[in-house]
Amino acid sequence: MTRGIRLSVMAALVAAVPAAASVTAAAPPAAAQGKPAAAVVLTQITPQVPKRADTLQISGYISNTGETEVGPLTVHLERALSPFTERSTFDAFADGTQDHTTIAVEGSQVELNGTVGPGDLDPFRLRVPLASLHLGQRGSYALKVVAEGRNVRTETRTFLPWVPNPREVKPTRVVLLWPLVERPVRGQDGIFTDDRLASLLAPKGRLAGLVAAGAGEPVSWVVDPDLLESAEAMSNGYRVRSADGVAGGSGAQVAKSWLEQLRAGAAGKPVLALPYADADVGALAKAKRRSDIAAATSVAAETLERLLPGQKVTPLAWPSSGFADDATITALRRAGYALTVLSEDAIPPTSQLTFTPTGVATVSTQDGTLDGLLADRVLSDVLAADTRRPGVGALMVQRLVAETAMITEERPNRQRTVLIAPPKRWNPGSEIARQLVAAYTNTPWIKPTAVDGLAASPGDVSRQQPVYPKDAQRAEISQRYVAAVARLAKGVAAFSGVLTDSTDLVSSYRSTLLRAESSAWANGRGKVTVAGTSYLAGLRRGLDSQRDKVRILSRGTVTLSSKSGTIPVTIANDLEQPVTVQLALRARVSSRLHIDNPPPFRVEAKSRETVEVKASAVANGIVIVDAVLTNPRGERIGPVSRFNVRATNFGRVGFYIIGGAIALLFISIVFRLGRRHMRRAPPGGTAVPDQPTTPRVGV
Repeated sequence: MTRGIRLSVMAALVAAVPAAASVTAAAPPAAAQGKPAAAVVLTQITPQVPKRADTLQISGYISNTGETEVGPLTVHLERALSPFTERSTFDAFADGTQDHTTIAVEGSQVELNGTVGPGDLDPFRLRVPLASLHLGQRGSYALKVVAEGRNVRTETRTFLPWVPNPREVKPTRVVLLWPLVERPVRGQDGIFTDDRLASLLAPKGRLAGLVAAGAGEPVSWVVDPDLLESAEAMSNGYRVRSADGVAGGSGAQVAKSWLEQLRAGAAGKPVLALPYADADVGALAKAKRRSDIAAATSVAAETLERLLPGQKVTPLAWPSSGFADDATITALRRAGYALTVLSEDAIPPTSQLTFTPTGVATVSTQDGTLDGLLADRVLSDVLAADTRRPGVGALMVQRLVAETAMITEERPNRQRTVLIAPPKRWNPGSEIARQLVAAYTNTPWIKPTAVDGLAASPGDVSRQQPVYPKDAQRAEISQRYVAAVARLAKGVAAFSGVLTDSTDLVSSYRSTLLRAESSAWANGRGKVTVAGTSYLAGLRRGLDSQRDKVRILSRGTVTLSSKSGTIPVTIANDLEQPVTVQLALRARVSSRLHIDNPPPFRVEAKSRETVEVKASAVANGIVIVDAVLTNPRGERIGPVSRFNVRATNFGRVGFYIIGGAIALLFISIVFRLGRRHMRRAPPGGTAVPDQPTTPRVGV
């Protein structure tokens, strides 16, 4: 009989198990052609900081990932004979690329009764007194949890830190960034593009879990001001656009609660402010959009000053790739940034090291120095693992504790500071986030440290100049996309120039354009996500809908009945305010039609205005004329309108011809009347009547 726990969602779960094990465990045998296959999934390891008198408990389950039943199985624990001496081998053991000699721990074996059918789970718990492991030297040891049975052997790898007397070492100072970042969801009209934030801010949502786990703890809050502003907008009532139209959003109350919890949880703690909407500073610097970086900085400061009053806020740049070229570093310093998060590989040591150095480096620019806060690549990658996969969360927490013990043991008497930077849009899950914070705050060889403590730390190694790999730009939004945003910004500036009061337009697009430049739109392959493209398209439509309200109505053909005349052009203004526009007409063939464009003129709100544009024709025929509206500065605000101008050039010459013809007709009539009179009265005699003419008939 099968001894297993059948789950209704087992198909999806089993598919994920092998991938989960590969994070810090050897991959299980492939389940091909009916061969038995299983995976060991760990759910809990206690205590994380063991002492001599403790009992090590490891809980988990066996998952049958094959097509046939497996078992009976036994599960036992194996440990390395000595601790790791290098972090490189530590990492290689974790990802399965390098093995480590281990021995079975006496008394750790547990037998599982019966077999495990395909898609079934069989739980287990190992209980081993620490004394049975016979640990001697201080450090981090390799552990394997092994399941064996007929034709099956599978294992999961993890670590056990052994620091029996933590007072013998100087704890490593660790800065743990705690990012609250999400992609933008508000358009220029304040309407949300979707209602996803409502679920993220709800009690079981990603952002709610992060706030709950970090509240009151010594984590380093990193916030996107746009996210907080969006939550505020939601709490005041908001609307969401969908395929069915615009309707009220569902997350007002959860947004209000989330903001209150964040304010309470971060009270008295330093807060690090990303550029507004996490604008992609690397891509903007390459595009020479330094003014946008400066705007993202100032809008971020203004937003948090309003939403987190009295809170200490420090600007922080965090390029998505973890690297920054010279243009980016210079742009950041000019925008007022003194701190930036980079990968440790961005400013590498000048020589190979046998220890983990303090993660800080100072970069000099023409405008001053910039402190590079260098994130530990391995630990940051560990926290980036997908905890939705079975067993990953427990291994992640254990890895954090063991790896920091390894770092501390490298130089136990010299304190160093390391930075852990999980992904900005991190999703560890609320329970794993809570466990990570507990491990961070309760591990005796970890000393929680704020960012300013790292920035003030002296560098302990010589470092190279910043490097920027060729593939780093793939983590940024594309330059083509940045150029498209720049064109939209130019259109907004031009249209604002016609408005009597442009405050609302400029204010709404000031923030919206920064959202369009968010790093959230990068797809990691040097391009932009579908969501980013859609967001920008929505902003274009919003601007076009406003510009279309100020337009040229005239169409068709206009006839000039003389050499010079006027072309009537009607302008419509459907806005709620007056506008001042300039009309620019241009003949396609300027040599045939000269146009005298009028000066700027005012069109009242909700009205029409017809302007007579002077023109003179050089030749007869039809000339195509392009007409555009511009602001008084000459910047175009709308599409080109086209109509035809027919020039007849009939004027004065025509009148001369008509006058001459009438004169000739008059002379002809007078002449004929005179001749008739002469026939009736010959000179010196009486008038002779006209004689009838007798027709001649030929014979």
